[in-house]
Amino acid sequence: MEQFQAAFKCYKDGMLIAKQQNDQHAYNELAGAKLELGDEDDFCR
Repeated sequence: MEQFQAAFKCYKDGMLIAKQQNDQHAYNELAGAKLELGDEDDFCR
């Protein structure tokens, strides 16, 4: 628990795979979950 760095990496890896497969729904779901953990990197660009 409270392994935020590992969680961010898992979400980011999943987002990369979803993007490569053009799966926007999966990407959005992963990005939303990642954002709930407090990471806004993917939304500030």
